Amino acid sequence: MKINNLNEMAKSIGQFDQAVKTQIFYGNEQNPIPIKKWVGIYNMRTEKLVQVAHKNYQIISHNDVCQAVVESLGAIGMDVWGVIKTKNNGNQLQADLLLKGVDKIDDGKEGVQLGIRIMNSYDKTTSFRLELFAYRYVCQNGMALGNVFNDIRKITLHSGVK
Repeated sequence: MKINNLNEMAKSIGQFDQAVKTQIFYGNEQNPIPIKKWVGIYNMRTEKLVQVAHKNYQIISHNDVCQAVVESLGAIGMDVWGVIKTKNNGNQLQADLLLKGVDKIDDGKEGVQLGIRIMNSYDKTTSFRLELFAYRYVCQNGMALGNVFNDIRKITLHSGVK
């Protein structure tokens, strides 16, 4: 989904898949035995089990992620435009948002535009992540700046196990 500004991003909140924890069992239908240390991560729209996780695993909703970004950027008067997409039946979210009002970086060629990349998943392929990235207009490859900005990037894995 393409968005042209923060207001359009705000309107997208509520459209993304939700996931909940669900009790899981082993055994058979006549004698189900609950598994106490583990839960299922269940996608409400697809009505499918997405992943098994430790009972302390914290689900971060795609809608909550977008809401937090909208509120945070809005509070500092920053606007964005870009693309929000889901993959794997709605279980993964990625938003590539270019920062409006930030000058292109002169690289001696066509320049690059700074942006933020937001990632989240219900299937544990990634934890919630917020990264800086750069977008080169001439080749449109959306290169990530992980190596350049390694000192300011923090990745938190949320396995749920303490």
